[in-house]
Amino acid sequence: MKPAATIVFTTYNRQDILRQAIQAAQKQTVPIDIIVMDDASTDGTATMMATEFPNIKYYRSSENKGPCYQRNRGIELAKTEIVFPLDDDSILQSPHTPENAIDRQEYVRNNFDWKNLAPAYLKMFQDALKISTSESN
Repeated sequence: MKPAATIVFTTYNRQDILRQAIQAAQKQTVPIDIIVMDDASTDGTATMMATEFPNIKYYRSSENKGPCYQRNRGIELAKTEIVFPLDDDSILQSPHTPENAIDRQEYVRNNFDWKNLAPAYLKMFQDALKISTSESN
């Protein structure tokens, strides 16, 4: 089944908490792609990923570049329209978190009165949500 969204985890030397975050992400009610962006960890994260999570996309930098770089790179690698950039200590408490966010996005896309937005904001939201209004066509 095609993934509904991608979760991008950034990490640096926190393999134990990352393990918990990945396990929670794997329990979501919608199909999710998971990408782990490792900022040159030296605590065994690479071994853990290879042995415990071989099917998860894992990218490890050879040098520390910081979480913003890793997060942005992970978003670039995502193949879904919806991406959740999370830190390695973001343990999803509900198996419905991405599903609820996707449902809210669909609701906004289908029910928001776009004609009352200022033109600059309208363009921004149209680009972000890939929508159109009758006035902008």
